[in-house]
Amino acid sequence: MECHAIDWTEIAFVEPAPPKVAPKVGDIILATALVFDIDVADLIGHDRKRRFAQPRQLAMYLARTLTAGSYPKLARMFGGKDHSTLIYTVRKIAPLATAAPVADQLARILIALKAPELLKDAVRERAEYRVKAEAESLRREARARLLRERGYAVRACQHSTMGTGAAA
Repeated sequence: MECHAIDWTEIAFVEPAPPKVAPKVGDIILATALVFDIDVADLIGHDRKRRFAQPRQLAMYLARTLTAGSYPKLARMFGGKDHSTLIYTVRKIAPLATAAPVADQLARILIALKAPELLKDAVRERAEYRVKAEAESLRREARARLLRERGYAVRACQHSTMGTGAAA
């Protein structure tokens, strides 16, 4: 038998491949909600509107294909759905996963999953924005109530164009 010498200098500088860790289902749900700009509650809820149902189906498909969870366990994580809903979803999305619009949407979710620190930042920024928007809404309501108490007529509107030069 012939013994071959090993060049340890080449081996010493080879970086090990990062371990392949499956994403958590919660991260998949969060990434999908952020990509589609919807609330997590709507994503895992029971609303059948297309705005929520399609992202929910994509998240279910990714959860099943990227994790080792069983159908019943994954279905429970999506708002207590039945396992047959998840089976139907996976069978429906699987043939569409290579088609242009669905493949693009899946890719955007996967990109969001690859950057967990960006995901956390986006969640924090979204929460801060919602707190500010809620505070602004409460200020508007309080001002309108005060004006009504003083006898002024107050019209209900979403956004005021007063002072911006825009025509009402």
